[in-house]
Amino acid sequence: MRGLTRESGHWGRNFEDSLMQVFPNARVSFLDIPGSGIYHKKKANMSVNGLMQVIRADQNENIQESSGRNILVATSLGGMVATEWIKSYPDDFNALVMLSASFCNICTFNERAQPDARRQATKVIFLRNVKKRERLLVKINSNDTASYDEILNHWVAIQKKRPMRRRNILRQTIAGLRYEFTGELPNVPLLILGSKKDRLVSPTCIEKVHKRFGGQLNWHPTSGHGIPIDDPMWIINSIRKWGDNLGSELNV
Repeated sequence: MRGLTRESGHWGRNFEDSLMQVFPNARVSFLDIPGSGIYHKKKANMSVNGLMQVIRADQNENIQESSGRNILVATSLGGMVATEWIKSYPDDFNALVMLSASFCNICTFNERAQPDARRQATKVIFLRNVKKRERLLVKINSNDTASYDEILNHWVAIQKKRPMRRRNILRQTIAGLRYEFTGELPNVPLLILGSKKDRLVSPTCIEKVHKRFGGQLNWHPTSGHGIPIDDPMWIINSIRKWGDNLGSELNV
């Protein structure tokens, strides 16, 4: 599950193939947050719990079919949805991998959205021109400047197929900004991934999230906020190594 304004297509065109090469026996489901992807015509809820309930209702049959062997992998806003999901329905998933996720009652406002990136991100809500909006999002999320044009063309193509409305960008933003995680996560294996060069979410914020939730923390040395864009294989290999170290504890 991807993050704010992003959908399953934003994992990248080769991500699923690469994932299946490393995990040939896995069954992979790509989840969208209401307001984007398969839900692009649906009005996004302005609470993380509301977003989660829509996804869970649609995925409940798949979850039950593979009960006892489910790992949830989620980035940014998706990480907030994931923590709410696992807290509310602890039997749905056996493990969580969370990338670049922040929480308003764990991190400061400037740690969640560093000032320079926040000024740029605010413009996204008001841009009517899709190509200009997507170009700005590429620059906010990726540090791989040599690939900007390729990423942009792919993202514009996604928007032509499943356009995200500006009102849903705003509604998802509100849901993420005001989400506070309360209570405790179930005792499931947790892998937290972050980047030292994330220009949106401060590494200090990721450290605070790790302190709050525990688990294992891995750092990418150079990626932007969108690690799936800049180095998807690093994510896949991090999950593989983490799973190998956990062994039977992961129970998948």
